[in-house]
Amino acid sequence: MHDISHLLSTNAPPQPLEIPLVQSEIDSRVEIIERLQRELTNYRGVLSPLRRLPLEVLGEIFAVALDTVERAVDVPDQLVQVTLVCRSWRSAALATPRLWSRLGIDFKQSTHCFDKARLWLSRAGTVPRTLVLNPSAYHRHGYSQDPRTHDCPLLNPGLEALLTEGHIGRLSAFCGLPSCFNRPLERIGLTGSVGDRPWDVIQTLELNLHWNSQLLAHVPSTVRSLFLGFYNGDEDFRIQDNPQMRSLLTKLTQLAFGLPWPTALEKSVLALCNNLQVLTLNINIDAHKYFDNAGVDFDTGATISLPHLRRLSIQDVTAEYPILRSLHTPALRELDLEFYCEEFYYGITEDPKGAVREIASFIERSQCSETLKRVRLASMRIDAEGLESFLQMLPPITHLTLDYITAPSQFFKSPTTHQQKLLPCLEVFGWFHARQDTQVEHICEYFSRRLQHNHGIPLKKLTMELDPGTQPAPALQNHYLRDLKDHGVDVDIHEVTIQRPSTVL
Repeated sequence: MHDISHLLSTNAPPQPLEIPLVQSEIDSRVEIIERLQRELTNYRGVLSPLRRLPLEVLGEIFAVALDTVERAVDVPDQLVQVTLVCRSWRSAALATPRLWSRLGIDFKQSTHCFDKARLWLSRAGTVPRTLVLNPSAYHRHGYSQDPRTHDCPLLNPGLEALLTEGHIGRLSAFCGLPSCFNRPLERIGLTGSVGDRPWDVIQTLELNLHWNSQLLAHVPSTVRSLFLGFYNGDEDFRIQDNPQMRSLLTKLTQLAFGLPWPTALEKSVLALCNNLQVLTLNINIDAHKYFDNAGVDFDTGATISLPHLRRLSIQDVTAEYPILRSLHTPALRELDLEFYCEEFYYGITEDPKGAVREIASFIERSQCSETLKRVRLASMRIDAEGLESFLQMLPPITHLTLDYITAPSQFFKSPTTHQQKLLPCLEVFGWFHARQDTQVEHICEYFSRRLQHNHGIPLKKLTMELDPGTQPAPALQNHYLRDLKDHGVDVDIHEVTIQRPSTVL
């Protein structure tokens, strides 16, 4: 072999025949270095603190990571990936029941997956289990929607076995046809005595489908949180004649359902919910165009007392919506009202002052001015006088959120406004999807002067989400904003894309 060692001790250039030899030596040593680096990494891995973590701690780390997975149907793939990393990770996962307590099934590939679901959930041990069923994607492939002929996977006998043997604590189902769930619920209800069936351990039930009294009659009385889609409107709804239904309603602490129009049904349901703490109503106000009896038989003179209600949320409410006039909620802490509007980008009520008076009347009638701390108002166009009336009538709340509200921001710049000392206990203020005529500087000036004059409790957080192009960039860096930050206020002002409101502070 040609000796090239002289090249290492001189500056002489290699000859053409020597260059391949030099390159070969380089490649050989690079390969050795890479091999040594891999070995070094392996040896360092032996001393890694991760190896000394107990399986219980490692399992909890996995659980925290999986809690960030929003959709339950994505949990299996993520968890399986964890178990395939190494033997110790698999052992840690199998030793952590909480990892196996949530499962979602979308039926995209097979309708015969309930046996595997039972095996999956059995690894959760005694941890409360969550099951999410979503056959809507299955139906979108063109299967019949006729309840007499369609083959919805919810009608699979495997589901009945899963519900009766799986010890499900929370069940969510998304399907358009109530008949899909009526049959398994009815069959389960005929199995065993009430209270002794595994099905009766369920605490939370979410059925995103058009429900009716038949479905409600089969819900276990152990359920404490009930979330339903829109009421289907059968005429023979007689709650008083059904002891199981009455028992269910009297024990509920959370209730959410949709209605096509204010009817007597709301009162017949809510009148029995003495222990309710959270109530959400979704009103389809356009239903009066399709139902001849919309809004009839609603006795606005009667009072629905909900003594333990802490949070009330109503979507598509109007100033004339009678349910708001009938509620008595002395313990209310959070009020969330999203007004009905035909326009997507600009929330409008035909009588904003009437809406303000309706809210004020509700708060006064409910005697919740001492307990109410959080208010969210959404989808309304309101003038300066209406805004002033709204802020004046509010009790000393700590959190106020305006969402899709069109209102003149000059109101906050007015000297009269500064003298009124509005909302003395306000700690958090948010204005989301502010419109083109909303001046950030006016809002910042109001709260800055409020801090300087010690008007009430100091503001802790100010959030404004602006529609694109609402404010030029220099306007977002005014000296009032800097003053708020200097006083320790958490200020977040930024532009967002237009979307429907969903955040409650």
